Amino acid sequence: MGKKKQNDVPGNDAGPTEDSAMEPVEAPDVMEADGPVLEEEIELVEPVEEPVARSEDSSESADADMMPDTADLAYQMAQLERETHELKETLLRKMAEFENLKKRTAREKEEAVRYGTAEVLTRLLEVLDNFDRALLLEPDSEGFDVHSFYEGMKLIAKHLLDSLKGEGLMEINPTGEPFDPFFHEAMMREASAEFPDNTVVEVFQKGYKLKDRLLRPARVKVALHPEKVVEPEEIVDQEGDAPEENES
Repeated sequence: MGKKKQNDVPGNDAGPTEDSAMEPVEAPDVMEADGPVLEEEIELVEPVEEPVARSEDSSESADADMMPDTADLAYQMAQLERETHELKETLLRKMAEFENLKKRTAREKEEAVRYGTAEVLTRLLEVLDNFDRALLLEPDSEGFDVHSFYEGMKLIAKHLLDSLKGEGLMEINPTGEPFDPFFHEAMMREASAEFPDNTVVEVFQKGYKLKDRLLRPARVKVALHPEKVVEPEEIVDQEGDAPEENES
């Protein structure tokens, strides 16, 4: 028995036969689109115009328009020179006024120092006039009254004190007040049961101050509590009770 051809063997997958190669192959079904097919849009590009080069005449005319006029420049220069001259004149005038002010201020200051007491002295002239009138009365003359003369002196003294108070003078008369070392000067201390301790009991000389500045402190006598008074005998006894030093 002869051998069968390889192509006749069933199940042989060696390749397609001539008959199968000649069979037409059906194309797969293509699904139609839901709508009609749109034609492709053609993009229109506008042509770009290239800048046209300026002509020489147009450029020269533009430059001529930008350049200022010579007449305008001359006018501006003249105006600036005039303003500069006015500023210089103003500066010189202000400097002269300032120098005059300095001289006037220095002169007024010197006059204030030299004649600053003129107003005070003018007020004191009235007091001097009152003293002159009082001194015209002689003690041996008829009608001279000692009591009246004394009362007149008191009025003159009051007038003088009022004139000085008008200039800021303040009197310090601290009788019965606590001793203040800033405004009082203790001349002596005295034991007293009538006044509290460290109290001014007598004024030997009044003090004065000009507004808040002390001119002269008041000279006073200050009270001392009797228990604080140390008798001279006690001082001697205390000195006698002191231990003697051993002589070497």
